[in-house]
Amino acid sequence: MKRLTMLMLIALAAHAANPSGWLFLHGGAGLSADQARSFLSYAGTGEVTLAVIPSAMYPSQPMTPEQIERERHDSAEHFGAAKVIVMDARTREEADSPEFSGQLRGVQAVWIVGGSIEWLAEIYTGTRTEREVAAVLERGGVVGGTSAGAMIPGSFLVSRMPKSPLRSEGPILLNPKYAVGFGLLPNVAIDPHFRQRKREGDMEGVVSLHPELLGLGIDEKTAAIVHDGRMTVIGPGQVLVFRKGQQFVALAPGAEFVLP
Repeated sequence: MKRLTMLMLIALAAHAANPSGWLFLHGGAGLSADQARSFLSYAGTGEVTLAVIPSAMYPSQPMTPEQIERERHDSAEHFGAAKVIVMDARTREEADSPEFSGQLRGVQAVWIVGGSIEWLAEIYTGTRTEREVAAVLERGGVVGGTSAGAMIPGSFLVSRMPKSPLRSEGPILLNPKYAVGFGLLPNVAIDPHFRQRKREGDMEGVVSLHPELLGLGIDEKTAAIVHDGRMTVIGPGQVLVFRKGQQFVALAPGAEFVLP
């Protein structure tokens, strides 16, 4: 646990400033057209450039040129962006390169697609790309994602390992290899698909082991929008807020919560 705590402190130090931008954290199972347009509206008016990071969907092999073009076309239509850049790093070295990460300069919006949280953490955390994503927030833009793409902005990842004979009742709670997220929300762990996959007990375990954390459980088709220290909820489900030693708080659509 000492190593875990040190890794978390490193992540928190990187992006501890209060950014002026917006975070749009979606619980998975389909981003509606209205939600996609709502996300992009936080980037401001005029012609918005959207960067899409779909790498979590393709952990085993690079995207083909046809897949990249389809992602660009579909994202432009779904979000209503004037320009879309598709960014699919295959190695940490590529994600840490000035050439790859530099595509995010001048971008007003970043959307991170769901899939493998382990792949996102392996390729992007601690790289120049992570720092450029943080810079989008710092200059007043919007960063969002769905499922694993909503988890990675947190400072701590609830990453599950396969079932083990030592824990037959369910997955091992934490995977120490992938414990650190981007730290765009300091001292926060984010878990999507929340009540649909009955993850309340997991999050209670996380905040019990790490009392410095605030746990956010986001239901499917639902989003938590964070700006200036406040979180609001949109969509049909709820966002559950966990703290050690306290009963969780269930936030309904339209509810607002002041982050500590």
